[in-house]
Amino acid sequence: MSVNKRPNGKWRVQIKQHGSYLPGLGRTTFDTKKEAEAAERRFLASLAGGIDPRSGQIAVGELVPEWIRHRETTVAFKTAQGDRNSFIWLSPLIEKLGVGQVTTGQIAENFGAMARDGKARATITRFRATLRSFFGWCVDNKYIATNPVIGVKVPKVARASKEMRPYSRAELQRHLVAWRELDEECANMVAFMAATGLRWSEMRELKPSDVRLLPYPVLIVSRAQPENAPVKGTKSGKSRRVPVAIDVLHWLGHDADLAALERLNAARLPESCPNGRREDAPE
Repeated sequence: MSVNKRPNGKWRVQIKQHGSYLPGLGRTTFDTKKEAEAAERRFLASLAGGIDPRSGQIAVGELVPEWIRHRETTVAFKTAQGDRNSFIWLSPLIEKLGVGQVTTGQIAENFGAMARDGKARATITRFRATLRSFFGWCVDNKYIATNPVIGVKVPKVARASKEMRPYSRAELQRHLVAWRELDEECANMVAFMAATGLRWSEMRELKPSDVRLLPYPVLIVSRAQPENAPVKGTKSGKSRRVPVAIDVLHWLGHDADLAALERLNAARLPESCPNGRREDAPE
């Protein structure tokens, strides 16, 4: 028997082929015997080159939590959190349907209902990406044969999209004056982010050692700490060097270093010196 109860009360699926257990089956431990037996049928059908039709009868709403747990181990914390929150837009009909019963027409109607409710096109687009990933996971795990989201387009939205308009330099300075009257430290942080372009999560994780003065003042940005989330890499996954203006270094408390840096820059060798010496340098 390939479904066995573990000492911890959970049920485990093990499939033998040619006298040895098959690796790479994905999740093999389940809370109930019914779930384990269903997984066993999927594994056996997969080995036979097909999909167990009963797998498609599992409701979408039952599989979403399992997919979210999978996402939490494969994507960034904020991405998994956004995926979880986006399912508030899933229609009750699709949530109750078996995963193999969902059609492209029902998916398109779900998107259309969002558009009629006034949701922005960007919101519908993000939700479409979430659904496509969810049903793609269902395909990979042999619940269904095809992804019903593929080919479904995001409907056109009548309302104009709202774009972010950054402050001009004069507007920022005017607001900073008012903000400093309320909280000078917070206003200084806003000014710092405006001057460097750092995200709030990147600024939260900035360390003194990330400030480099030579050969020119830069910040080394390699980490980020989103709200209520562990420290992670930057959004791009790469570190970057951010040039720093002189007034920002003053704010960071590097006045003494700035004086030395200015003296060094005044005597620094030009880039074109082939032998590393200035023409007028003494012997």
